[in-house]
Amino acid sequence: MRATMFRSISPFCFVIIAVSCLSIAADEKPAATQPAAGEVTDGCQISVSISPAECAVGEPIILTINFTNLGPPVKLRGIGPVADYDIIVLRASGARAPYTVYGESGRDPKQALGIYGTVLDCGASDMVRVHLNRCFDMSFSTEYRIHVERKMPSRPDPEKMVTIVSNTVTAKLAEPNLADPEDTKKAE
Repeated sequence: MRATMFRSISPFCFVIIAVSCLSIAADEKPAATQPAAGEVTDGCQISVSISPAECAVGEPIILTINFTNLGPPVKLRGIGPVADYDIIVLRASGARAPYTVYGESGRDPKQALGIYGTVLDCGASDMVRVHLNRCFDMSFSTEYRIHVERKMPSRPDPEKMVTIVSNTVTAKLAEPNLADPEDTKKAE
């Protein structure tokens, strides 16, 4: 009798807990207004994030790319993140930031360390990180919009290619502080 009563109460308790959590979350301001991932295309989804989102020109910016399979197993092959993904870095003007010499070399299959391949089961992800401002000219103090795309064979018709598009993230770069720390101490 006790187990039966618990089963009939537990869904009710779950609803109360869920509603309480939603009301707490509704009071908090959202951490980001940008979508956490791109749309699902052919059972696959890409999400990107950057760290830090705001920094001085020249400070390292790391782009994290998560490719998630939400359908039947999928084979991923490649030679490296800069070659496998079309990383689009747009300046505030709308102009695309060009590759650096280093970034250009990462796109060259002849300079790749090797070809990799993996099979992602349903729900599995493949994550890579890219030193973004080492691969792209991000030397202007401005806002940059970044997203990635990956082309791959369609599951229903492998002769056709589909493009999976990620969410868009923003990086704000400011002029670096070039003041001499000794001058700052003297002013105090």
